[in-house]
Amino acid sequence: MISGGFECLLAVNFFCAWGFLPRSSDSLLWIGMYFLADGAWRLSIAVFKGESAGTVLLELADEARVAGRRGAWMLRHPEMPDAITVDDVRAEWQLKIESSRAKKEWEASRMILYGERYYRIESCAQIEGARPFIYLLRSLPTGFPSLRVLRYRPDEIGYAATTK
Repeated sequence: MISGGFECLLAVNFFCAWGFLPRSSDSLLWIGMYFLADGAWRLSIAVFKGESAGTVLLELADEARVAGRRGAWMLRHPEMPDAITVDDVRAEWQLKIESSRAKKEWEASRMILYGERYYRIESCAQIEGARPFIYLLRSLPTGFPSLRVLRYRPDEIGYAATTK
């Protein structure tokens, strides 16, 4: 809050310098506008969320870095169909899904409908390789109650799970 407020006060000084100093350039106005926007943004994050935020330029640089890493990862790992292993004899899991992409909303203890059977996600792991996302699912008895069940159709590449 203090640094955001200080930045807003600094912006007022830049506006005053731009307006009252002879031969002032428009760069003072632009610097003042940046400090005002950045200070107000940081101050509002501190007041409303109770968090400390970096400057807008640092946040934008971090977002660009994350987007670049995500894009590079997508280039190295092409999208491909899921590898599915059904093994009813195993005690720890009965369905293993190896995917080239992380599945949205697929976390441990969620229920999945695959074919005509219901499964619960027991564990999720990420390894190296063409299909780095591994989901181990345990078969559930019929009539098992749940509020939200995800329907899984492996024949669609880039499939996003839907809630039933």
